Amino acid sequence: MKYEHIDPIEDLVYTRELLNKKWAEKTTEQRQEKQNINAADCRIYMRGQVWIIEHEGELLYYETHSESYPFFEMAFHYMNVEKRAKWKTVGELITFRQAIREATVQGTDYCETILEEPLTTRIYQKFMKFARAHDLMHHGGHTF
Repeated sequence: MKYEHIDPIEDLVYTRELLNKKWAEKTTEQRQEKQNINAADCRIYMRGQVWIIEHEGELLYYETHSESYPFFEMAFHYMNVEKRAKWKTVGELITFRQAIREATVQGTDYCETILEEPLTTRIYQKFMKFARAHDLMHHGGHTF
C-alpha cells in the first residue's frame, strides 16, 4: 500500500514542534472520541520522519518512524486501511502497532506465523489474542 511522504528531509525537530502545537489543541478525551473513526476516512502519511494520522485536518496520532523498528509501518501495510472494513479504525490501527511491537520486542514469532496478506478479521483477532496473552504474561497486565 502506498502512502504520501511529504518533505522526506524535513528536520525532525521542526516537524515535531509543529505537531506538538497541533497536538496540544485537543484534550485526551477529545482525541479518544476520534478512535472509532474508520482509518480509511483518514489521511495517513509521513512528514519528514514522522507518521501522521489526520481526520478532516485534525491530528489524531503521530510517531517518529524508525528504520530499525518500523512497527507503525508494518501495522499500516498489514491492515491495508484503503480496503475499508468496519473493524479498521484509528484505535485498532494504533493498538495493532502496539501488538506488533510487543510481539517483536519479546522475540515471539507471531508476526511471521500468524500475519498474512490480506489481513482478515479472523487473522487479526487471532494475532491480537496471542499478542495480548503474551503481553499479560510478560507485563502482568495489558499494555495495549
